[in-house]
Amino acid sequence: MIDKPSPVARWRYSVIEPALWHPPRSRERKQAVEEASRAVRDRPSGKRGRVSVRSIERWIAAYGRDGMAGLHPKPPANRGQDRVFIGRAWDAAVPFDDEIKERIVESVSRDIRSLWAANTTCGWRHIARLAAGILAKETVAAGFDPGTRRLRTICRLPRRLVERGRRYRLIAIHDKDRKRWVDENVPRVSRTRKGRRPMEIVIGDVHHLDMLLRREDGSTYTPKLIAWHDWATNRVFGYPVFLQKGKGVRQEHVIEAFITMVTDPRWGMPDNLYLDNGGEYNWAELIDDAMKLSSRMRFLDDDKDFASRVRARRSAIIKALPYNAPAKAIEGVFANLEGSVFSMFPGWIGGNRMKKKTANVGKEPAPYPGDEAAFRRSLSVALDWYDTHPQEGFLGGLSPREAFAAFVEDGWRRTDIDPEVLRWIFSRPVARRIWQSQFSLDGVSYTAPELAQLLGGTRVIVRVPLIGGRQQLPVLDERENPICMAACKSVYDTLDREGARVAAKGRRAAEAAIRVMRRETDPVDAETRMAEVLSGEELAPIPERGNIIRMGETLEKIARATERSPAESQTIETANAAREERRREKTRHAQDEFLRAVDGSTPHCVASPESGGMSDEQRQAIDALLQRRRASG
Repeated sequence: MIDKPSPVARWRYSVIEPALWHPPRSRERKQAVEEASRAVRDRPSGKRGRVSVRSIERWIAAYGRDGMAGLHPKPPANRGQDRVFIGRAWDAAVPFDDEIKERIVESVSRDIRSLWAANTTCGWRHIARLAAGILAKETVAAGFDPGTRRLRTICRLPRRLVERGRRYRLIAIHDKDRKRWVDENVPRVSRTRKGRRPMEIVIGDVHHLDMLLRREDGSTYTPKLIAWHDWATNRVFGYPVFLQKGKGVRQEHVIEAFITMVTDPRWGMPDNLYLDNGGEYNWAELIDDAMKLSSRMRFLDDDKDFASRVRARRSAIIKALPYNAPAKAIEGVFANLEGSVFSMFPGWIGGNRMKKKTANVGKEPAPYPGDEAAFRRSLSVALDWYDTHPQEGFLGGLSPREAFAAFVEDGWRRTDIDPEVLRWIFSRPVARRIWQSQFSLDGVSYTAPELAQLLGGTRVIVRVPLIGGRQQLPVLDERENPICMAACKSVYDTLDREGARVAAKGRRAAEAAIRVMRRETDPVDAETRMAEVLSGEELAPIPERGNIIRMGETLEKIARATERSPAESQTIETANAAREERRREKTRHAQDEFLRAVDGSTPHCVASPESGGMSDEQRQAIDALLQRRRASG
């Protein structure tokens, strides 16, 4: 049921109202309908014309049946459905059935979505022109080619079809303009600062100041500001960094800024840090435990519920999501500082160093007139101005300084940290080996008298500071128990007698360490101690003999030869030599007998030369002799 009649329903009622004054099927009503049909009227659509008798009678019947709701125009049965596939021209020209048309429409629609997803600026006309080429190719591939000119005419895409894919531009914005995507499309939650206290949450960030400074060599640059923002009071602590050409903010710069903040009596140790994901903040995990301890100490007695929440937290470091600048309140603080405070200082370039300001039209931007020290003073004035300026919103017209003073008056206390603890925290462990009571780090040798008590090659842990000097380094054992503070080892000239005195002092210290260690030990006779231990051991059992593994004949001869004494070996060699000589004599005798038989013309002896037991050499010699005799006749 329609609560409020539409303009069309009210207009239709004005047309049929004179006829409704008369009874149904009366002559008066019929005359009133005819008069209404002859009148020229202005329609709600803006057109002017007459209404047919049939339409008036139909409206009267609908009003009598449903009242004003019957006069409301009925939506078409195919409302929301496409009445054409591509466009009237293409639909009428191609001879395809609905199945082929639907396939082509799906292909073209996918191409349109892809084109929207590929760029962030093109309008629908460019998308339509690019997608029309795909429609032409699909049409020809399906079997209809009326020619290039005719094809270009019928393949023009209507705006309604192209606009359907506009929402897919969100893909291009996500991939190519992440800030816009985060600002416009990522859902956010509302957070409150109610109940927060100073230094409970501190936000850190690096800001590129829109101030132009000049170096000593004449080049210009913009300094960086490492800022810490107190979430509860909107206070800002600034630490400027002046970089050389081609350099960027490094880890040690942020650590120095953090130490400067926590040692300031108006700030102290934070409970939680909200930081970016940049590499310059990788040190934050080192101080995680110290911040959790700070929050427990601060609120353990004042707020039991908060203390339990702190104990339950796994980390006091909160890392911001990438491309999520709006989630950090400090970004708004930077915008406020730039637009309201820094813009009043000379050298401000407003984010574009090439932009020609009114004060120097046609020239390069004028840099800040002072040096780094002067800029530090100007920065201090700017931050004090911001700190004392009233702010609306959650501060309710108070300035950050007034909001902080209210917390102090209410009993808030800061948490300090020993500078030596900070030095210990901001260091990295490095393993080293002790040799000659010293160790080497980055080409520098360090030594201490306590190292003389360590065995050469002992592994120790050296805490190397991330900032500051390295004149003295703490040395720990592998269980991280402190051993000593090692100092840089001095280097002396070859003829400098001081080097000899220091070396002698080192030897005396090493000897003294041995004497101290010797007093803690007793002399030990190791051989006697071993004999005592062995006296309680049982003798090894002797098992029965099983199988026997024997060598071959040759190996046995060699083995027996290796077991003889030198005298026995000489006797055996002499006997073997005599036996060989007798064998040779017997062979010569058999040869002489054979030769005499040959000279005496006894051929039967020649037929059996092996009967004498001759060797191969003897037989070869006899064969050669027989050949000579035959040759001589």
